[in-house]
Amino acid sequence: MGKNTVETKIWLEQCYPDSAPSKATICRWFAEFKRGRVSTNDDKRSGRPKE
Repeated sequence: MGKNTVETKIWLEQCYPDSAPSKATICRWFAEFKRGRVSTNDDKRSGRPKE
């Protein structure tokens, strides 16, 4: 995409006005992607699932 966090926030708000993620979430995603993560889906966790 080649966008920074601010540009991404604006773009997401235009595309998804009622459900765009917060700037903090976008910043976390950018940090995770820089570390090599390739998805925004939750990672599998060990232990018992919440009921």
